[in-house]
Amino acid sequence: MKKIKSYLHNKPHIWMIGISMLFMIGVFIRIFISYIQAFDTALLEENKAYLSEIADHIAVYTESVLKDSENALQNAGNALFVFKEDQRMRYLTNMVNREGFTYAGYADQSGNFISTDSYMNHNITSEVAFQNALQGKSTISDLTQEILR
Repeated sequence: MKKIKSYLHNKPHIWMIGISMLFMIGVFIRIFISYIQAFDTALLEENKAYLSEIADHIAVYTESVLKDSENALQNAGNALFVFKEDQRMRYLTNMVNREGFTYAGYADQSGNFISTDSYMNHNITSEVAFQNALQGKSTISDLTQEILR
């Protein structure tokens, strides 16, 4: 141990090289940490922009699907009574399968809802859609309430 101390004491340039190396390592570590922080910030901003873009695409797609579904239901409603009563369920069943709906149905003048899913058949005289239909207004009812019952 004494030899090493005397060697380092007699050779000050070794101390300088050692201190310089430690300083360079410290600078390198600081630069590396700064780079990682900048990369993390840039990555976070890119992810926010990408997720915002995806959210926009999802919103546009969802709106398109809802509009297509609304059009399909409107067309079915307009065409349904062209069919004879014994052909209506076949028409609705084909539409449900083609469009991927859970079920579809229609109401007779007494308010009896007749559906492609027999569990959904019930009287709808008190519902807004039926009341609007009696007044000649076109309405697509809120099917979510029916599914969640």
